[in-house]
Amino acid sequence: MIDRKSLPINAEIVLTQAATSLTAAADALVRVGHAQERSHKPPTPKRGLTRDEAAHYIGVSPTTFDRLVNQKVMPKPIKAFARAIWDLKALDDAFEAYALADEENPWN
Repeated sequence: MIDRKSLPINAEIVLTQAATSLTAAADALVRVGHAQERSHKPPTPKRGLTRDEAAHYIGVSPTTFDRLVNQKVMPKPIKAFARAIWDLKALDDAFEAYALADEENPWN
């Protein structure tokens, strides 16, 4: 611990201001944490996935996913306006069929 009597007055003022600033910062972090807890909502489950989400869902890169779609291993997307959306259930069905068709499953 620092002996305050041996410090010049300027150093004591600086240390007091620093301690006050740290206390204020800690209080602010606590308030932010409480606000985030109150605003946290559970994510809504999605039925339609983007290309990147669909690739991540089945555990491959987007490029490999494209290859699987072109080879008709994975389903084609549903077109919704200008968006391509993959149906989660169709991905599940295709993934299960692919795993069953392959006698030596590389994911095991």
